Amino acid sequence: MKRLMLELKQAEEKYRNIIENIGVGVAMIDPQMRIQTLNRQMREWFPAIDPSMKPLCYEAFNDPPEGDICPYCPTVRTLRDGKVHEAVTDTPMKGGVRNFRIIATPVTDAEGRVVAAIEMVEDITERQRAAKALRASEQRHRSYIELTGQLGWTANAAGEVVEDLPAWRAFTGQSEEDIKGAGWADALHPDDRERALEAWRKAQAAKSAYEIECRVRRHDGVYRHWLARAVPLFDEDGGIREWIGTLTDITDMKRVEEELKKSESMYRTIFETTPAATMIIEEDTTISMVREFATQTGYEAREIEGKKSWTELILKEDLDRVMGYHRLRRLDPEAAPRNYEFRYTDRKGRIRDVYATVAMMPGTKKTVLSLLDITDRKRNEESLRTMSEELTSKTHALEEMNAALRVLLKQREEDKTELEKRILASMKELVIPHLRELKKCLSGQKELTRLQILESNLQGIISPFAQKLSLQFLHLTQKEIQVANLIREGKTTKEIARFMDLSKFAIDTHRAHIRSKLGLTNKKANLRTYLSSLME
Repeated sequence: MKRLMLELKQAEEKYRNIIENIGVGVAMIDPQMRIQTLNRQMREWFPAIDPSMKPLCYEAFNDPPEGDICPYCPTVRTLRDGKVHEAVTDTPMKGGVRNFRIIATPVTDAEGRVVAAIEMVEDITERQRAAKALRASEQRHRSYIELTGQLGWTANAAGEVVEDLPAWRAFTGQSEEDIKGAGWADALHPDDRERALEAWRKAQAAKSAYEIECRVRRHDGVYRHWLARAVPLFDEDGGIREWIGTLTDITDMKRVEEELKKSESMYRTIFETTPAATMIIEEDTTISMVREFATQTGYEAREIEGKKSWTELILKEDLDRVMGYHRLRRLDPEAAPRNYEFRYTDRKGRIRDVYATVAMMPGTKKTVLSLLDITDRKRNEESLRTMSEELTSKTHALEEMNAALRVLLKQREEDKTELEKRILASMKELVIPHLRELKKCLSGQKELTRLQILESNLQGIISPFAQKLSLQFLHLTQKEIQVANLIREGKTTKEIARFMDLSKFAIDTHRAHIRSKLGLTNKKANLRTYLSSLME
């Protein structure tokens, strides 16, 4: 018997550690859709959930909480028909909607009745996004399963059972109506019933914790020893709001033996149905067991198990680093990284990038290794890196071109200014003086008038006032600009008319047009003063 117990314990420990490190989230859900247990991966995803409070899964896993069972839920179908179901979720969380792949597997009692469902949960959010955007896939798997061996129950402030207790009914065979009030006590052994009820009444009166051991009749008539515990929950006024409790089976070693067998079977079922590429590696690096390995590597289990060392697959450039982790993990499991990336060559000779999750099996030198193929993701990252470098290079080149253009534009502006200065100086020094000398030599009025018009036009061309006026008021005609320039110089209408060989009426008309276009119509502003102000 001792040898059998030892073998069963070793088997349970083996599969417990396999489940712990296969990289898949695991949860146990009861028929009321309450969460019974969560493994480490699930607690990392949902840190706010306390499994001991038995929250409803559709409320706890969704943020904001759902008001009813999720329409895609595979677990509720498994609990109803006892079959394996699968679905992909759209789970709202604080960081946004996450996609989980859920495989629901039934857990049955000795009579074949479904008493719970095990959810194997895989976060496929990144894979879903990559399939649409980058053609990459990324999963994250970590798992182990925790079984408490307890039944949860609740009672109202008066100590009466008012809610259904499916786990209790499944064990005792009582109906939902049978257990209401204190009817649950009918399943207790006659010698224990009054003692248990008296202790329950005292706990209620004292508002204190309740604890007692008693024998409970199973649905097949066999009595089992159970430890019952309960604590009161208080409202703000100090009164009892409700009681919550647990029932723990504390029967003899035969019960332990049976539980170990069931545990081993359950762990083996989970390991054999997990979607992750997983292997168990011996101390000498021999692969002793694989699961879902052919899909990723191309090698069938019969070609790998007990025949190949996993170092045969690892790319030469990564081998020393990975083997260093392998040796370090056997000296100090905590010192070696639990997750790392490396490359291997599949059956077709293709190099694949993988994300590894590794852990030691306690009490052994064996390693459990789960592999997530991240080849597509790595290729996309490299493409993005190349594009970024090209963009940086082009941006730098454009910046240099812009700087060169700014220098050229500045030089062009300086050349323009210098040319204007030279033209102005040439006109003043080489043209205007000769015109003035020519005026002295002419005696005819008509020739003098023509010469004055020529001089006026030249002055207008080189006059800063004329340039400014033509730029500010592009709607002025050349004649109006010439008249405005003479007005600013203090010429009278008569002088302007004689100078330009026009009638006084024509000059007055030009004056009126200039005032209108400058916005001085019906204003008392002096036209000469206004025109002079434009030079300031």
